[in-house]
Amino acid sequence: MIEKKFSIEIQTTPENVWYALWDSKYYSRWNAPLCEGAYILCDWEEDEKVFFLAPGGNGMASILKKAVLYKKAYFMHSCQMIKYEEQEEGVWTGAREQFTLKETNGTTQLKVLLDIPEEKLSFYTENYPKALQLLKSLAENLKIIIETNINSSLMAVWRLWNAPEHIKKWNISTDLWHVPSAENEVFEGGKFSIRIETKTGYLGYNFEGKYTTVKNLALLEYTFSDGRTGSVAFKQTSIGVLITEVFDPRPKENVFMEKTSRQLAMFNFQKYAEKYSISK
Repeated sequence: MIEKKFSIEIQTTPENVWYALWDSKYYSRWNAPLCEGAYILCDWEEDEKVFFLAPGGNGMASILKKAVLYKKAYFMHSCQMIKYEEQEEGVWTGAREQFTLKETNGTTQLKVLLDIPEEKLSFYTENYPKALQLLKSLAENLKIIIETNINSSLMAVWRLWNAPEHIKKWNISTDLWHVPSAENEVFEGGKFSIRIETKTGYLGYNFEGKYTTVKNLALLEYTFSDGRTGSVAFKQTSIGVLITEVFDPRPKENVFMEKTSRQLAMFNFQKYAEKYSISK
């Protein structure tokens, strides 16, 4: 086993780098030079198992030895996986994989330590820097990506997503919030304005902007009033409608909290749309 160190400077916060490292939509993208379609299964509990897998179930079973949010993640590989089954041992058994993040004046330095089997050293020496360059690009141009399948028709989903009277009923993350007003002009150049606030009135947000692209039953692209951009794609599938929402995170807001809040709103829409379809 040979110890190899890599390092890269990324022009964004440790929170954004951490998100790009471990979010399911991003992990497979920056790992592409190493393994197409790679993904990680991790509960982020120290001394618990972690699985680094490729499509088909081959990969590694590991142990999370140490995790400090936005600062470090240390893994110890324990055995190989073949078709989702743990093997007694493998070439990576005992290897370390350590990620350390440190911020200085708005730049995050990411250091990676890998123990690499000698027969794989050439491959990782060539391809790991490519993976880190991809990670850098993703983290510096970070977007939040949310996908949800809705068991309903495309026509119904489109209408429930866009009609103001329905937006008021589903576009919240928890029951502590409500939507007192919603306007939505679904055409290119049309404006939207949605007020979301706590029921006590203590805290609230205005989501305002203009549509730049509207393709009926298929795509909405928009620009927020603060210049951020986003899109929502609708696709009929064999099991319903796949909604993919992509948008720029708000500056200076924790990207994990923002994604969680929006994911909860998307789940709320899923429940609302499926219940509405059944009732009709």
